Amino acid sequence: MYAEIPLLSLLQAFICQCQQRDGYVASLLYALDRTMKRINELYISPDTAFTGEAFAEMEAFLDVGTERSSLLWTDEGHLARLVDGEWLDVKQQLTGIAEAVLEDLARRFPPVPVLEALELAYPEYWRGTLQLDGSYKGPDADDFRLKASTLQRYFGTTKPAPSINAFGAGAGGGSEPPLQPLLDVEKLTQQRLVFASEAQQQAAITFTELEKGTQFRDGHYSAFWSGLTRMPYIADSCSEWVRLGKLAATLVPGAVEAERIFSTMSFIKNKQRNRLEQQHLSVAVRLMVQDWYTVSDFPYDRAIAKWRSIANHRWAEPAGQAKKQ
Repeated sequence: MYAEIPLLSLLQAFICQCQQRDGYVASLLYALDRTMKRINELYISPDTAFTGEAFAEMEAFLDVGTERSSLLWTDEGHLARLVDGEWLDVKQQLTGIAEAVLEDLARRFPPVPVLEALELAYPEYWRGTLQLDGSYKGPDADDFRLKASTLQRYFGTTKPAPSINAFGAGAGGGSEPPLQPLLDVEKLTQQRLVFASEAQQQAAITFTELEKGTQFRDGHYSAFWSGLTRMPYIADSCSEWVRLGKLAATLVPGAVEAERIFSTMSFIKNKQRNRLEQQHLSVAVRLMVQDWYTVSDFPYDRAIAKWRSIANHRWAEPAGQAKKQ
């Protein structure tokens, strides 16, 4: 119904933010906070719920209530809907829906302090803040230590395993062993100074290339970490922070590549192409997802030459070794 449109519009805008490949966690955090506050204002808060321009056209429901309609204005002035012979307040139902949405949004993401601390995995954080003279000032050392400590507490400790019962009592209700830490606290501490120094340098390089118009194939987040780990010594010296970078890529907004891949697989292997085997399906998915070439600029000659070099054909055998007919 019409009153659900503001809620759906807010969720659509937030989903678009989450689907940005190079989305910054700070931008996600802001969008999440604004979305949840706006839903609360529109549907839950007693002072603002169902008021303002967003619900101005609800007055059109004043004429609703004919025998053929499931909507009716009650004596208390509430719009109600007939469900299983009982008139239910529509506003109360919408408030319940909004509360369920807020609960689900809070459940889907780590706590706000952890999201803020995950900024350490992003080149935007290491570039720093823009100054009046046009230069950038690197992140504050105390802020870095505070965020690192937050990540250590959240990802560096064991946690009770969630209950596997569909209607269980919750986390830790069964006999499952506890979940092991995702990050090594000791290594994070030992590698902190090296990572901070290298991350600032690599962030400066990454954004310099972006300002030149360089188009990174997998986005500047991947380019930042690829550049940071290009030298084996640096990759080894920051190994636990590299794990953090991978972890952030699976937790935060831009981690929708898996969903894109499943959607691509469904598009490729449809009813007309349902005999595609796993090997050929994997190749087709990679070609479609990576989006490196188009039909007009694909290097056909090099691809055919590469294929011929590894193909095992009789005509490719050295002279004199061909089987006698």
